[in-house]
Amino acid sequence: MCKKISELIKQPESKKLEFKRDLSSLRPIIKTIIAFANTAGGTIVVGIEDNGKVVGIADPLHAEEKIASAITDSIAPMLMPDIEIVTVDQNSLLVIDVPHVVGPYYLKQVGNIDGVLVRVGSTNRQASPQIIEEIKLKKADGSFDALPCHGSSKADFDPKLIDLLFENFPHKPTTAKLQSLGLLVKQGNKNIPSNAGIILLGNEDARFHKANGARVSCARFADTTKAEFIDRIDIDGGILTAIDEVPKFIRRNSRMAAEIKTMRRRDIPEYPTEAIREALINALLHSSYMFQGMRILVAIYSDRLDITNPGMFPVGIDIEDLKNGVSSIRNKTLAQIFKKMELVETWGSGYERISRFCKKEGYPEPKWEEFGNAVRVTFYPHPATITPGVKEGPSWEQVGTKLSSELTRRQLEILTVIRETGEISFRDLVKRLENPPADRTLRDDLAKLKQLQLIDSKGFGRGALWHPLVEAE
Repeated sequence: MCKKISELIKQPESKKLEFKRDLSSLRPIIKTIIAFANTAGGTIVVGIEDNGKVVGIADPLHAEEKIASAITDSIAPMLMPDIEIVTVDQNSLLVIDVPHVVGPYYLKQVGNIDGVLVRVGSTNRQASPQIIEEIKLKKADGSFDALPCHGSSKADFDPKLIDLLFENFPHKPTTAKLQSLGLLVKQGNKNIPSNAGIILLGNEDARFHKANGARVSCARFADTTKAEFIDRIDIDGGILTAIDEVPKFIRRNSRMAAEIKTMRRRDIPEYPTEAIREALINALLHSSYMFQGMRILVAIYSDRLDITNPGMFPVGIDIEDLKNGVSSIRNKTLAQIFKKMELVETWGSGYERISRFCKKEGYPEPKWEEFGNAVRVTFYPHPATITPGVKEGPSWEQVGTKLSSELTRRQLEILTVIRETGEISFRDLVKRLENPPADRTLRDDLAKLKQLQLIDSKGFGRGALWHPLVEAE
């Protein structure tokens, strides 16, 4: 224990660690014990200042009895953390190890709703109704997505989404098969959609009113803040469609660099394609769909790409558990379906695969954060894509190898179409693009390419024709 304490007191306070100088105020300590128990466990060390300085406690035996009595009197249901007296540099410390035990635990004086606390970062917060419900479901070995979606019927399913899902199965979408997948569940003598059924297969109206969190929105911002949009889209068709549509949005709003070391050219995306797909699937799978009005967000800035999903880490899990491959499945029905679709492999291996791919391909290590009721993973650009490019009198080869680091995929596609056609109108250009953006966004792209002296136009307004200034060598 002494070795463990020596290591602990060198660490900052965190989701699983808190320091207290003394027991002069018991209520904050009791709240932390409740929050630790409800979240992922943790350790409180009494006799340590917030900055980690060891001050000790005068009467450790009395302190141990005092805190044990307070836990019994103040917390429900009964909770029994491990309390131990240790000595560090001749100072007595009280160490309270709180296990994660599925509750919910609460402060008796406040009640079993307002008195439920969870740990977010190094602070204690009152648990939302959704988190309390998730804790209760965890205790019953259930999950929100497996529950019946009250007020819904099979008519709320979108036939196109059913066809999209069953492309991955050697079966027809019969009622029996939908039941076996957990997408239809028994409610009395009727079969109604489960929450997973509406999340995956619900039509637009059903998803909006009954699974409002089952949405994905993408945005490209001009700088490092959200002050100015360049491009944005709400993915139609729910989370199944998002698996293919989000990567398309990222491709058209991110740079591409080129590396030529031998006779072959290697294109380097600004962000790690495989790792982002893995992170996106994790976000879709582990989101807390109980949070109405929240959604999965994909945000591209000038210096990073964020994927944010509603919900803290699943009950009992923290970032270190995630890194170590510990798995806790929030949406059990979705997890089984994703497994059958071969979208996920071994449970708990997502973090390791993402990190391994980034390291192998030369990308910076992604950053994982938990804040409020959300989890975010941040990716950073490949160094090759942020190398300054040539701006004056570039050849087409220079555009492909250097200047491309300053252009998004969409801008490169525009440049390629204009070069291949030799001359093209705005309207025809829109038709040639794989995923044309809003007209205003496309005009901004053309203006940038013109400013870089890569293209020029003849005429004005809608009648203008665009042509390349850079010829192939």
